[in-house]
Amino acid sequence: MATVAKHVNTSPWYALKLRNFGAKSIITLIATFIVIVYLLPFFNMSLIAIKTQQQQKEDRVGGTVLPVTAAIYNYEGKDYPIFQVPTDTGMKEWALIDKKRNESQFIDPSNPGAGLIPWEGKWQTLEAVTPLIPTLATLEKPGTKLNSHACSSTR
Repeated sequence: MATVAKHVNTSPWYALKLRNFGAKSIITLIATFIVIVYLLPFFNMSLIAIKTQQQQKEDRVGGTVLPVTAAIYNYEGKDYPIFQVPTDTGMKEWALIDKKRNESQFIDPSNPGAGLIPWEGKWQTLEAVTPLIPTLATLEKPGTKLNSHACSSTR
């Protein structure tokens, strides 16, 4: 039975090529990092352009970078937040009607006729439903909000 010899390339030419490859890789990595840091403000401007003013205010409080808004459900004339609630049959999206420490009352927005649904657990641990809602409504024609008196000259 023959053994397979392990060949190790020890030529000086190979070491030189390996060193050149390493140097080029590091330079490319540094240049890529600099370009990404340079372009980050443009990415931020693009995200701000597709957000409403309400979404921008929520970002300052500790929201996400993406244009999301908390989903709400109107029940008997009042707006209630919608949460992802774990149940025996899986995750459900229900509106939180009555907040209590260990047992809360929810309603299913897809079946409001079923009435209030009791749920045991701390509602603070639930995750709110926040759909991605990009909008271009903030992009208006240039000059539509300019004061006409500020543009006219007084001679």
